[in-house]
Amino acid sequence: MDLPFRIGADGGIATTHDPAKQIVQRIVTVVGTEPEERVMLPQFGVPVNDYIFEPGGGLVAVELTERTKAQMAMWEPGVIVNDVKPIPKADQQSIAVIDIRYTRTDAPDSPDGLARSIHTASIDSRGRLRERLRG
Repeated sequence: MDLPFRIGADGGIATTHDPAKQIVQRIVTVVGTEPEERVMLPQFGVPVNDYIFEPGGGLVAVELTERTKAQMAMWEPGVIVNDVKPIPKADQQSIAVIDIRYTRTDAPDSPDGLARSIHTASIDSRGRLRERLRG
């Protein structure tokens, strides 16, 4: 399912099959949700509003990174968060962009030490099965 939820061009629920886009959508969902905002999942989300406009940018970035890392470990284990930087927009004082640097652990090109479990398979035109197992 595509996030945010929407109706697709065919009138059905919009979906995406691109794992990279799905991961970005889930990161945006977790970071964009305040704790206790989600029904029956009060621990889901990052308290961005508590941090984003606080003084002491370096400490705020560290705390925000740690909170985001913890949430991603819980809700998106295929991602390791490397860094989170809130970047206030100079032209709009009440808006900030949050730059999240992450490494995927579930992709075929993920570093070997990070891969949790990867199994890709394909069948060529002669019917031969080619598999790659990692993890």
